[in-house]
Amino acid sequence: MNTVLVPDWITPAERRVWGLDGPDGADRLWRRSILPRFPGRFANALADKYQHIYIDQGRRTGNLFLLETAESINPGILKLASCDEDIRHFATLRATQCSRLAAIRPDSAYRLLSRLVKSFGIGPPVVGEHISEDGAIARMRDELWWRRALRKAHGRDLEHFAIGLGLVHKFAGVYASDETVQRRREQRFRNRRLLESLAAVNELDQEYSLQELAELGVANPRIRRGELMARIAGFELIAKDLSHPAEFYTLTCPSRMHARSSKSGGENPRYDGTSPRQAQANLSKHWSQIRAKLDREEIRLYGFRICEPQHDGTPNWHLLLFMERSHVDRVRETLMAYALRVDGDEPGAHEHRFAAVPIDYALGSAAGYIAKYVSKNIDGFGLEDDNNGHDARSSSERVAAWASTWGIRQFQQIGGPPVTVWRELRRLSDAPDGILGDGVQAADKADWRTFVRLMGGATAKRADRPVKLAKVWSDERGQYGEPLGLRVIGVEAEGKTAVSRVHSRRVERSRTAPQALCGKTVDPVGRAL
Repeated sequence: MNTVLVPDWITPAERRVWGLDGPDGADRLWRRSILPRFPGRFANALADKYQHIYIDQGRRTGNLFLLETAESINPGILKLASCDEDIRHFATLRATQCSRLAAIRPDSAYRLLSRLVKSFGIGPPVVGEHISEDGAIARMRDELWWRRALRKAHGRDLEHFAIGLGLVHKFAGVYASDETVQRRREQRFRNRRLLESLAAVNELDQEYSLQELAELGVANPRIRRGELMARIAGFELIAKDLSHPAEFYTLTCPSRMHARSSKSGGENPRYDGTSPRQAQANLSKHWSQIRAKLDREEIRLYGFRICEPQHDGTPNWHLLLFMERSHVDRVRETLMAYALRVDGDEPGAHEHRFAAVPIDYALGSAAGYIAKYVSKNIDGFGLEDDNNGHDARSSSERVAAWASTWGIRQFQQIGGPPVTVWRELRRLSDAPDGILGDGVQAADKADWRTFVRLMGGATAKRADRPVKLAKVWSDERGQYGEPLGLRVIGVEAEGKTAVSRVHSRRVERSRTAPQALCGKTVDPVGRAL
């Protein structure tokens, strides 16, 4: 028998998958080509799973599992083990390749570049109202566009694979894998350093750090949480004025979309590989059908929807809705019917897929009931744990990583006037007498109830709202050579306009912040990242 010399740097996972702890095997070299594609902890989990299948079900089944696993990862993009430096380098190569193709075949550049982009598992820019063909080509020739697209695709591939390997559940990495949480931390660090290095300078030569400006908006968790609670509380006050009851609903996905058991964290044999993004699309589809059906029956709702991950990353929805008392039973029936439309006959579906809790105003407020869900999904403020036995503040970071990775919108207002008008009113210190002046006062006091009344009520149609955003057309060219188009300058009503965006600003390198960022010099638009 030949002796196999094993280097000291070979990991235990590599020893098992390569067959170095046992007799020589015909599959050794093939397996050796697969393992390096995955991060170390992933390789260990993959090796364990392969070993169990190999022992329990035989060599052929084990090797088929490993082959299917390897083929499930897009071979043309990046190894899962790739770091951000690899992504940056890959983006540079692809942007250069696109530039060369566009120069060689200018007449068919969009078609050729789109085909190339698709080959790497990325959706090309779609030509339409806001993107011209030249602008789409410019994007695909841009290194930064490639970085963003590759980071998104690679992050989702990594996390989906982590879910399949059992690295995402309450006894491992709750809500998101440790690798994804770390990637999100690094991304936030890069973003913060970039914003600190850049400044917005107005026509008066006044300079403001982009990071300082970001802290003044809803990117700041404290401000985001405060605004959401103000809007929720305002809706509740309106509901009480109108004697509308409040209902709290929960919608969950079918069993086949859950990778892990909620009790043990063990593998769910029914899991079909659905990603959290696909599961979210399933919930969104049902909700759009529910809204359409209720609209046909002239049932109007208002309130909020919160999307949060279950312990294994599968999304579920919580809805706090207000409605006329006569509509309560019909709304419940409709939500239940659509919740059970897919796999409604599976065991436990009636108990777990839809839940309804009436809010008793005599026992507490609706805003108070939903506050813990808002906090859990933003910063964990005021909470000790997340209902899964984990610290609420650390869990909120994992929830944020989950939402960012899968591109899931956590909070959505249902009914009521657009919050964009509210935010523009808050930028104003004064406004013309009339509804604009009253709107500024309501927004300044964070009085959502009065603002909603001024805007025609919680269930008025958008076209009937008296205050709208004021916009002007700008021919100024953006990064990809296209006109910026309509830009918000303020609000308008009753033939009057209140300008909330008085200053024009340009972005340039800060005069006070250090210019070095991640070992590179930042140019005026931060393109070193």
